[in-house]
Amino acid sequence: GLKEDQGRQQQEHAVLAVRAAIRSLTNSNFETFEQMRAQFHQTVQAHMELCGPLQPALREEARLALAQTTSNYNQIIEQKRKFEMMQAAQQMFAKAPAPEMLAADPTTRLMRELSSLVLEAEVAARSAQELGKRFNAPLPPQDLLAVIQQVEAAAATVNMKIKNSRDFLQCRRADMEHGKTSQQLDALRQGLTMM
Repeated sequence: GLKEDQGRQQQEHAVLAVRAAIRSLTNSNFETFEQMRAQFHQTVQAHMELCGPLQPALREEARLALAQTTSNYNQIIEQKRKFEMMQAAQQMFAKAPAPEMLAADPTTRLMRELSSLVLEAEVAARSAQELGKRFNAPLPPQDLLAVIQQVEAAAATVNMKIKNSRDFLQCRRADMEHGKTSQQLDALRQGLTMM
């Protein structure tokens, strides 16, 4: 009868609403994620109870979508944090004294070796950044995971290079401290220990 029809329509409407909310959530990008997540929670609260026999399956689908997208989002936040750290390191290195100022200094060779390490770290950081930008494009989960893996690899490379620079500074600290640049090196070293 009429009541059954209404019930069925309500159920279909609820199922469609929940499916649409799941889809919006999985298609969200880094910028829209929090907004989509809020809408998703509202929709699930309002409609899930009305989904009839499909409710258990939809609940599971919603749970998985939320877990996956939240994990992706958190990984991106972590990546962004790494990028910001790497950028800070780059800026710090950029402020290092100019080569001509160091020409007369016994530590020049060391500084040159250090800046080549730094340069490598910068290149690695830039490639990681390029990948990071792609996070803001909506990506299907497989692509997103591939990009995240690339970024993780790039970030690992950068951290490695930065660690090399740091180790290098620590090894040569004694040599360098006899030079005139010890003050500048102190600043650099302080920056490095913060990473």
